[in-house]
Amino acid sequence: MTPEDIAFAADMMVGRLARWLRILGYDTLYNPEKSVQEWIPTVLADDRILLTRNRKIAGQLPAENYYFVAPNDPREQVRDVLEKFQLDTEHFVFRLCVPCNVPVVSIAKEAVFGQVPPLVFETHHEFWQCPACGKIYWRGSHLQRVGEFIKKIRGSNARF
Repeated sequence: MTPEDIAFAADMMVGRLARWLRILGYDTLYNPEKSVQEWIPTVLADDRILLTRNRKIAGQLPAENYYFVAPNDPREQVRDVLEKFQLDTEHFVFRLCVPCNVPVVSIAKEAVFGQVPPLVFETHHEFWQCPACGKIYWRGSHLQRVGEFIKKIRGSNARF
């Protein structure tokens, strides 16, 4: 599935999972102060899937609007959700600002001068910025670490 096909909301019990879904490019609303009950109107209005470890949600939302995340370990949670929803882990990495959940936009290299480390400015040519918070992104070593993480949780022959 691609980010255009699916959108999530994540309750306070699966915060690390929410972060990983954003890194992988999937629209995932997350607010650790919001209870499962408080998510219901947003999930229904936006046709999202609520990711939760709260078993009491059954019956409060249509089955297609929530998913009970069984694993307790965040790495296993990521694996579980990737497999359940057949999420593409290759093509949409870092298309969203991880803290803001807002799509990043391309920005000219000259515009980031003085805002990124000098070595990054010298060795990279493509940059993106979050229009909400101003955070700047580039394809650095973090991209390799994301790939290694995905391969590790999916198996050594997984593609990234």
